[in-house]
Amino acid sequence: MTNKAFATALTLAAVAFMAFSPGVWAQEKKEEKKEAKLGVEALKMSDAELFPDINKPAQKWAEPAGYKGSKENGAKIFSDMQQGNCAACHCADGVKGCGNIGPSLIKYKKELGEQRTRDWLFQKIADARIDNPDTLMPPTLSTNTLKIEEAVDVVEFLESLK
Repeated sequence: MTNKAFATALTLAAVAFMAFSPGVWAQEKKEEKKEAKLGVEALKMSDAELFPDINKPAQKWAEPAGYKGSKENGAKIFSDMQQGNCAACHCADGVKGCGNIGPSLIKYKKELGEQRTRDWLFQKIADARIDNPDTLMPPTLSTNTLKIEEAVDVVEFLESLK
């Protein structure tokens, strides 16, 4: 048996031990029930169960006064699958991996920024259904996908793209 094969076998044995260990299994089940994380269980859930507020009417939002967003945090939110996950549908400068369902945001400021106001961008992130009821972009604030400050952070990130 080669060193690589031995290492693989050892890893598989450790994974099997952890998977079948009653304490680990019980803790995992407890955590699954505690937090409905997206995963296999989410595939069994309806959109209404996953996002109970998604069927509410579109809502107009305004950027809060006095909060200066963080472009660094906005970049993290843009890419983070547990937060905004914007990169699932959009490309942006400096983001690894990107989708093509939504418009590309590479060079956002140069390509669109002159035509779009900051308020327009904030509303798109908060609830794009205001301008386009048939959009595929999910609302983020009314579904509590993002906090209002996090939406401002994403605006800061996009506004920073030259």
